[in-house]
Amino acid sequence: MRFTTLLFFLFCSSLLWGQQQQITLPWQSDAREVQDPSPALDKLAFTFSKSEGWSFSKQWQTPQRVNPNSGVLSNVRYATVSPAVAKTLKDITVPEQTTLRLESKKARDVIYTVVSLNPFVRQNGQLKRILSFDLDYTFNRSAQTSTRMAITNSVLAEGD
Repeated sequence: MRFTTLLFFLFCSSLLWGQQQQITLPWQSDAREVQDPSPALDKLAFTFSKSEGWSFSKQWQTPQRVNPNSGVLSNVRYATVSPAVAKTLKDITVPEQTTLRLESKKARDVIYTVVSLNPFVRQNGQLKRILSFDLDYTFNRSAQTSTRMAITNSVLAEGD
């Protein structure tokens, strides 16, 4: 009886502290129609650098800072990349697995969480693009210490 009660409370607490975000990558057109991926990606949340290749980023508002080590991808849906697009990506290193970066930033007293990942992966020798995924994460449990200095009286205010 105690074990079932413990499991119940652990399950409820994981629902309270764990969060899930469903993310769909906004590809503008079908991969078979795209000859060069850059025109279809320019206006979206995709960036390109020669050192890291293509990167997808999404930002949303959260009530607390997210634990950057807690990000887990699940229910990842892939689509095969056309040979024309694969030809344009041949000079870029495409990883076997997606690397996930999860971080929180604070701007004007609002906390934003940003997820970044490589939208292209190579599976069994085939180049694929990510269509959508679920991101599971948890919030930081540690209380943040204030970095503000305490207000003290000025030395000049003593009147000597």
